[in-house]
Amino acid sequence: MGASLCFWFLYFSLYWPYRDLFNEEGRYFDESTSAVYHAQSSLLLVPALAFLVLAAGLGAAWRMRRQVGRGVAH
Repeated sequence: MGASLCFWFLYFSLYWPYRDLFNEEGRYFDESTSAVYHAQSSLLLVPALAFLVLAAGLGAAWRMRRQVGRGVAH
């Protein structure tokens, strides 16, 4: 879950504020910070979603295993 939160933070700090400002080459130069942002930063969403799904799957598996260990069946 922590890795997913890190990638969500990177996605929303490196891509989201600049998504409409990229030029035809997929770059945006921020003059106030002298930083160049790339449109490829949107790919940070992929690992964010992957780690979120992994965390949800592991949480569900842990919960099911815990219920089976207690003898609770639904």
